[in-house]
Amino acid sequence: MQMPRIGFTRRPQWRTCHLPWMDFNFPDCCPRGLRGWHKTKFQSRRPSLDPGHFIYVGNTEEMACLPSPNQLRGKIIIHAPRAKWGDLANICQAVPFPPRALDKNPEIGKWFEASSLSEHQLNRLLKSSTIDKLMGNGRIAEMSQKRKMREITANRLIRYYPGGQRQLSGNFNPIPGMNAGCQIAAMNIQTKCSDLAVYESRFIHAGNCGYALKPEFLLDQTAPRISPKRIVIKVISGRNLPQTGKRIHTYVNIRVQGEKEDKTEKATRKVNDDGRNPKWEEELRFDVRVPELGFLLFQVKRSQYFGLKRACIASYAVPVVNLVNGPCSIPLHDENLVPLDKTYLLIQVTISDSSSA
Repeated sequence: MQMPRIGFTRRPQWRTCHLPWMDFNFPDCCPRGLRGWHKTKFQSRRPSLDPGHFIYVGNTEEMACLPSPNQLRGKIIIHAPRAKWGDLANICQAVPFPPRALDKNPEIGKWFEASSLSEHQLNRLLKSSTIDKLMGNGRIAEMSQKRKMREITANRLIRYYPGGQRQLSGNFNPIPGMNAGCQIAAMNIQTKCSDLAVYESRFIHAGNCGYALKPEFLLDQTAPRISPKRIVIKVISGRNLPQTGKRIHTYVNIRVQGEKEDKTEKATRKVNDDGRNPKWEEELRFDVRVPELGFLLFQVKRSQYFGLKRACIASYAVPVVNLVNGPCSIPLHDENLVPLDKTYLLIQVTISDSSSA
């Protein structure tokens, strides 16, 4: 049975698309307990609290599919093995990901089961084999693997998390997993980077409510899609950018992230002034074949010593589907992803159907 439109959840930092799943069985890579109940903290307080007030408890034998978001409003959902947590682990029971699942029936497992994959396990599942690459079928094999993963994630929850080699709490690129339909990504929220900024934008532009709906074609691959788009961005000027007190070269770098064929990066010319209110008046064109899965990352950068030293001083990410035609002021964030006061990037956006895509 197909699940309802499960999506990416945001709070507390493992996000799923379509239902507000919250994971409270944290790996070591998540330092602050995802701003929620950490497993050990919850266990210590469980005897003195009535779980029915804040924890969702349901009988999966009497249910045919996941509850609606309204039924889950204000509830905590425990993701843990049922053998250890009993009835508290119900609609999000932790089970191992079946070996060679992509080679079997994509509807394996039950709708209330959830599996976890490291970033390396997920990458191996989505990549083509060495034999396929040698035979020149690498791209076709990767598309087939992604299609099978989307079929699996239409019926069960998949969470993916940073690999064990990230000892310094670095983040991974969450987009490949999201594009494959995985609902929950474990991000190191203490590490501010462009990957986290792009991931945050999925939820900021969905009303900041904690979850965002998946595109229909991630659930039903025969569903209609948005036509490819050509996006022309005229970068006009910056306002109240952070200053260094020196004359410096400032430019804007725009990166498109999403499906592999859409990845591209372009930059404006460098302007040499005090860097507070630089003007560029320059157009950059991008062709996006899958707008539903695309993101635009705006980065204002400064260059010193003939380009040998570069630094990003402000940035902002936005999903392609949230762009609108016309003039726009982009609110910029600092290197810690904190909004800068009265600091903007003025742009003009023109979106049209792309004939070359």
